[in-house]
Amino acid sequence: MKIENIDNHDVIPENKYIFDANVWIDLLSVNVGQSDPRNIQKYSKLFQDILTKNCEIAIMAIEISEIFNTYLRNCAFKYCNLQNQKYNSKNYKKYYRTSQSFQQDKNFIADEISETILGNCLKVNDKFSQLSNKYLLGKTVVDFDFNDNYMLHFCELENYIFVTHDKDCQSASYSKINVKVVTANI
Repeated sequence: MKIENIDNHDVIPENKYIFDANVWIDLLSVNVGQSDPRNIQKYSKLFQDILTKNCEIAIMAIEISEIFNTYLRNCAFKYCNLQNQKYNSKNYKKYYRTSQSFQQDKNFIADEISETILGNCLKVNDKFSQLSNKYLLGKTVVDFDFNDNYMLHFCELENYIFVTHDKDCQSASYSKINVKVVTANI
């Protein structure tokens, strides 16, 4: 694996990219309030450079799911606090999902994903059937996150550059994967 600082990355038209959900959340105007504005600016600049140079950006269903779920959980946490309810999975379904706020939040994130992500990305088949069970399920990975593991192996299979802010991807467990990772989190 090759880890490259986002500040040193050169975008060339032949490059193909996949952005991790954590980067997409920063690029969308969802403001979950967890990221450094300087890093958001770096990822935004990279995204614009990639679009300007007409590079392929791929998106997989697993990422859309992660973005939707992360955003709505964050909204549910805020909603439950405003309702003086403790946030948990029961209250998420009992109070938040039945609320008008949920409908508004769901429609908002759907519009954001549609415009910013699906409007600029190629929806790709995730090659699930081609990924080895051994690697897919992370038996050899110490710092394991299923989605990160899945994305890295997909990127290796399809020759994509992986853009992430997740430090897990820099784990020694992934050192033998032939993927370039671009990040501001070095």
